[in-house]
Amino acid sequence: TEKSIYPSLLLNQWWAINLESLLQPELLEPILLRRVLWELMKIMNNVNVTAKYMNARVSPKKVAIVLDMIRGKDLEEAKKILAFDRSKPGKLVLKVLKSAEANILNNKKMEKDRLFVSKIWVSGGSMQKRIKAGAKGRADPILKRYSHIYVSLEERVSK
Repeated sequence: TEKSIYPSLLLNQWWAINLESLLQPELLEPILLRRVLWELMKIMNNVNVTAKYMNARVSPKKVAIVLDMIRGKDLEEAKKILAFDRSKPGKLVLKVLKSAEANILNNKKMEKDRLFVSKIWVSGGSMQKRIKAGAKGRADPILKRYSHIYVSLEERVSK
């Protein structure tokens, strides 16, 4: 039994170390070669479109609650859920979702029925720092948080 030339590594680690070995497939382990080909095929066939809303004046913690409701849902179902959500984050996420839908329909010419929310996430933006007068001459900080909302849509393979 020979030792493997390449130990078990995550794909991104392996990719960074052994980029030139793609030209010499006989050096690759068969399982690893299949995995690399599978990842390349996924990248080539995977068409997704991302829309983003930068510096939304709402806390990321509040947006995350809304995002959890629609993650992985079909596009129409996600829009229905958000249409009945009366919160401010719900309205902002609906705006980004409609923007992503318009991007994918106009730029990629995909079917609307097969779209779903593949990835959706929020990250913290900048903060406005204010001061509120406190007791005994102290100052208490007020942090007005901003967030960046990202929505990625993909076409479902089978429905």
